[in-house]
Amino acid sequence: MNTRTKAFALLLGACGAVNAQLWNTAGNTISGATQYLGCDALSTQQLRLKTVANLPIDFHTANVFRARINQKVTYGTLGSFSLIPADGFTLITPSDHFLGSNPKGPFSRSHLAEGEGDNAQPTGYRPWQRNGITFTGNGDQGYIGHKYNGEESDSNPSQAVHPSFCSGLPPDGGPYGMNNKVRRELRCPSRCRC
Repeated sequence: MNTRTKAFALLLGACGAVNAQLWNTAGNTISGATQYLGCDALSTQQLRLKTVANLPIDFHTANVFRARINQKVTYGTLGSFSLIPADGFTLITPSDHFLGSNPKGPFSRSHLAEGEGDNAQPTGYRPWQRNGITFTGNGDQGYIGHKYNGEESDSNPSQAVHPSFCSGLPPDGGPYGMNNKVRRELRCPSRCRC
């Protein structure tokens, strides 16, 4: 065996001995303050947390469900509306109780839901509530975000909205009905004067 072959075999053996921490699907014990799952200071790529199959990513703490990022999914119904695309919508909640009610997932890009009780409240949902934050809990539903009106044009500008809804109560205002607090037309980017 020549010197070059020996060096290559030694290098190959050394590379085989240096590998990433094994991932134990039953769980890993982290007992030191310097242990973590992630990229170290010498990494040249970002940490990628992903699924290849069309499945959601669920997060748990203390062995309790806390959050979900949706897979590519269309809800059959949400409130009185059907075929609602919900790709990448994110739910943050203290338990999985919210997932027991239809549509069994978040209503918008970001959804904060109370963990127990009457927290789903799909009654106030509207299909334009996509790219914003939905709040549900205490028998109420609220949304802050972008209102999609269809195609962008001078006659159909986008709006940023902050309506709040109370289920079972009149949408005409009143002490507990729908209350549109802010509605501002956005005419950017082609007409940037914002």
